Amino acid sequence: MRQAQNSTRSDSQCSLRNSPRDEPWIDLSLQCASMDCRLWLLRLAFNRSEAAKILASITQNSNPDSLQVGALYRRLAEAAQSGPESCAAVYGALSQKLEPMAPFNGKARMSDIADLWSRKRENLDGLSAAAILWSVARTSASSWRLLEAKIVEDLKYLSARSFINNATANAFSSAMQPMQEAVG
Repeated sequence: MRQAQNSTRSDSQCSLRNSPRDEPWIDLSLQCASMDCRLWLLRLAFNRSEAAKILASITQNSNPDSLQVGALYRRLAEAAQSGPESCAAVYGALSQKLEPMAPFNGKARMSDIADLWSRKRENLDGLSAAAILWSVARTSASSWRLLEAKIVEDLKYLSARSFINNATANAFSSAMQPMQEAVG
């Protein structure tokens, strides 16, 4: 139950759908994305150093490098929803990084993005996966939240599988090392 609440947001929680835009020049598109979605976008798009620089630029924390990795990305994701200026800064950084890689160069139908994700998800690098998620996350329509939740769930699975595959490969390589030295 908590998983579903964290992965999707109802219309009543999205400020874009329920309040007039006081400052139309500030893009608040990430306001409708779930916290999980924002976390995955930030984790995939920015390394620790880049995330720390963005956080330092929008908060009073003068030393974000001292934060543990999880706390760093969580604070940055929370900042993306805390106010218009912070949201605009995070959105701008994500846009600069992901826009050139986003599929369909602008507006796309949900079915096109869902089809692309289902065909390519197994072979995407992190930035390409983030660019697809970015295409979904910045929409304010509530119907897109289901696709967002599916992509986030797939990213969790792919991440765990990658970790297991890397750990297994490293363990196999370590086990083969003594044999190779004995033969060689």
